[in-house]
Amino acid sequence: MKAFIIIKWTLGVFSLLAGVLCLLYFYVVYWNVSETQKWPTVSAVVDETTVAREERSKGVTYCPTSTLNFQLNGTSQSAELKPSGFVCSRSEDSARQATSAWPKGKEVQIHVNPVKPSQVRLLGFSLSFVDYLVLLVGVCVFCYCFHFAISKPNTQERNDAGV
Repeated sequence: MKAFIIIKWTLGVFSLLAGVLCLLYFYVVYWNVSETQKWPTVSAVVDETTVAREERSKGVTYCPTSTLNFQLNGTSQSAELKPSGFVCSRSEDSARQATSAWPKGKEVQIHVNPVKPSQVRLLGFSLSFVDYLVLLVGVCVFCYCFHFAISKPNTQERNDAGV
């Protein structure tokens, strides 16, 4: 039964690490969104939307990207934007269809990093459902670890451990 205790503790430690990683991920994403909200908001015009072919470990994918032109502090700037609605696809037709919502000349509102104007995000940039799901998993795992830490072993486990 010592093997059971070792497995139980290993599962506890693994769960704790998974919880820490989930909460760390959420913190980084939350901080990123919070910082983005502090950036100035400007109007931008889509100059060009393209679909790039990318060779990846699992094969070829097609990723849409838009080039935006905007004014920041009286200076003309240009930046690439991968809108959150754009998802890389294995189908070139699917990727091209996604770009139809971003025609040349379309005006969009963006947040611009004043320190690095090439870094832009759409005005609606926010936490996603997946981000909140990761937070929920992290909290649940920590609750499990807390319960695991304060629960007393049953009589059989104490006998097997020699207590």
